Amino acid sequence: MSYLDLQFSVDEARLIELAWNNGVLNWSSPDLLPVRMKVRNHHRLIQHDKCCYCRKSFLQGHPLEVDVEHILPRVKYQALAVALVNLTIACKRCNMQVKKERNDFIVGPLEFYDDCDVSDSSRYKIIHPNLDVYSEHINAIFVDVDNIVLRRYMILGGSSKGQATVQYFLLRHLEEDTLDEIQGLGESTGVERAGGIRALLGL
Repeated sequence: MSYLDLQFSVDEARLIELAWNNGVLNWSSPDLLPVRMKVRNHHRLIQHDKCCYCRKSFLQGHPLEVDVEHILPRVKYQALAVALVNLTIACKRCNMQVKKERNDFIVGPLEFYDDCDVSDSSRYKIIHPNLDVYSEHINAIFVDVDNIVLRRYMILGGSSKGQATVQYFLLRHLEEDTLDEIQGLGESTGVERAGGIRALLGL
């Protein structure tokens, strides 16, 4: 299954059409709830119920924790608001707190000239959830210790996209934060905390 398998029904397409106003899609419209749910459910299957950026699991959380993510921010790329290649799911931290409406992960011009350009993986510094395979760039290791999930993000083969994704989404902070919880290392340096995680995970 891929993002290309998502299809909107005639009724859903009509709801999308009605939600446009002067070239702006009212994505938050209550009328688009069925569309948002369809996108969310489809990508939960594709992403194995994980955030496309940090790989946080959604299995134990509330459905509202799962955001429909516009990879190219909807505010800046209105024409791509419902483009299949531009839709996925992310956690609120990655979507709302870190990425927000930024587009500084684009390679080259900030404009996209056609569908092929938008679907070109090389136009994105970070791992693109629909165009790249996450596990080819990062091995995300999660270990549950006393109900606290320790995280480790291992960049594979010197992947530039893996490195950019770890940096862009501050994934090392997630490693450090969870180690703080379990060992109380609030005064430790980032290097010490990362070293502690490696030791706990046997890396």
